[in-house]
Amino acid sequence: MFLLLHFVVLLDVKGFALTEGSTITPVCPEGYFPCGNLTKCLPRSFHCDGVNDCGDGADEDNCGDTSGWATIFGTIHGNADEVTFAPECFLTQHPRRCDCRGTELECVNAGLRSVPPTSGNVTLLSLKKNKIRSLPDKVFIKYTALRKIFLQHNCIRHISRKAFVGLHNLQILYLSHNCITALRPGLFKDLHQLAWL
Repeated sequence: MFLLLHFVVLLDVKGFALTEGSTITPVCPEGYFPCGNLTKCLPRSFHCDGVNDCGDGADEDNCGDTSGWATIFGTIHGNADEVTFAPECFLTQHPRRCDCRGTELECVNAGLRSVPPTSGNVTLLSLKKNKIRSLPDKVFIKYTALRKIFLQHNCIRHISRKAFVGLHNLQILYLSHNCITALRPGLFKDLHQLAWL
């Protein structure tokens, strides 16, 4: 997405001089985004991460949720503003400290140390900001309907090679902001529908 700006004053942005009536399309290197004032580019991982990296908070503006990249998700997976949640829960089993809407389960900052038991028809599992340190073999095996898993901010250190076995419908897997230093070969072999990692 390019941002088109019209400037009326002289402005110096990383060596570019703009004069009255000039138009610029700022371009950051691949994997980076411009701060609101366009004087610097930051890695995409800094967008919507809860830390003011731009100085003026521009990297934290327009964040629909703490997983970030709301605009990109809207472009790729439909407009987030048009998403409607079912008012009732269709999961027969889920922890009380989690929020359930339809077949989606949100266990954000719930103090969990492992993946909680829930119904097999769960389609979204958000376990952000918990205390999960490892994902053992077949931890999600009963949840074959899962399309989205959010595991950010857990300090996960170890992921078993068979942790994601059987998740053939999984489209989105968020593992950012963890303590992972290495991933084993074959870890994602069953994730045939995965579009976002």
